[in-house]
Amino acid sequence: MPAMRMAFPVQQVERLQGLQVGAVVRFALQARGSAWVITTIEPVEEHPPPRPAMFPAPDFTLPTLSGAPIRLAELRGKVVLLNFWATWCVPCRLEMPALETLYQRHKDAGLAVLTINLDTLSTAGVEAFVQEVRVTFPVALDPSWSIARAYRVLGLPTTYLIDRAGNAVVREVGERDWLDEVSRVAVEGLLQ
Repeated sequence: MPAMRMAFPVQQVERLQGLQVGAVVRFALQARGSAWVITTIEPVEEHPPPRPAMFPAPDFTLPTLSGAPIRLAELRGKVVLLNFWATWCVPCRLEMPALETLYQRHKDAGLAVLTINLDTLSTAGVEAFVQEVRVTFPVALDPSWSIARAYRVLGLPTTYLIDRAGNAVVREVGERDWLDEVSRVAVEGLLQ
């Protein structure tokens, strides 16, 4: 989104301390008579932390590209990065190499990466892309989007971090650099 300029009075000037000119901020407005006043203001981090979630991850069994079925419950005891994606989704394709690198770095510590492809027409494009990127983690297939609906996937990619007890504790919608510092800390924190 392009930068916008707006002018609002600030209720408490000390809220502006530490902000730099050109900083990206999140703020709340409140009506004060005929004027609007900024009541809260905070800088937006360049790489915000993944969004927290907390619910038991719905179990499922899906076929994989290799033909073998995979069941989420079989991964209990591991930290699972569950990623919903499609080959036609450019951000999904862009983050896939980082998911592979993350998997290679942490698989011995108990990280499982499971992606669920949502392509509805054919698996040929999925197979070609997975071979091109050299993905080694399982790729499950959900062309009916039944599991995507169970996880309330509204945008792609959507990624969940599931703790060792089977609870979805983080939900991220949109492309993320899973190798940045914030993501590394989130994943490693669950692996401890």
